[in-house]
Amino acid sequence: MNKQRPKYTSVRVGDSFAVIRPEVRLVGDNETDEFTAIVKQLDDQGLAFIVVDLGAIDWIATPGISTLVDAHKRFTARGGHVLLARLDKRIHNMLIVAKLSLIFDVYATVEAAIQAGQRKSVSVPEGAQSADETGAGNSDAASGLAR
Repeated sequence: MNKQRPKYTSVRVGDSFAVIRPEVRLVGDNETDEFTAIVKQLDDQGLAFIVVDLGAIDWIATPGISTLVDAHKRFTARGGHVLLARLDKRIHNMLIVAKLSLIFDVYATVEAAIQAGQRKSVSVPEGAQSADETGAGNSDAASGLAR
């Protein structure tokens, strides 16, 4: 993704985490591509966790769910975490039916998710390289994102 300001997503980056907020439904169009690119950039920075604030949307299609699963895979591969906050009841029910509620921690507020994320440890799975070992921790990839 280039250094333009995101069009469909707001991003707030902290010291060891970021809050990503899709502003439109994730249905598999440009907004979903943008979300995926942002997640990749934040993962490349080696953040401990991201909070995905879904409070602005009331529905998410299969491609959007896939982007959440991809984010989870990316972050957990190096010991990071993806936390979800402010889910609409329909989205939360979809996660339960798909059994994805077993892999995602869900919080009522962004603040609660951030506090929980700060209590979680980041441990690189055996055989994986940390962002510092790969040089990804020194990336300026998300320099176009709001800080």
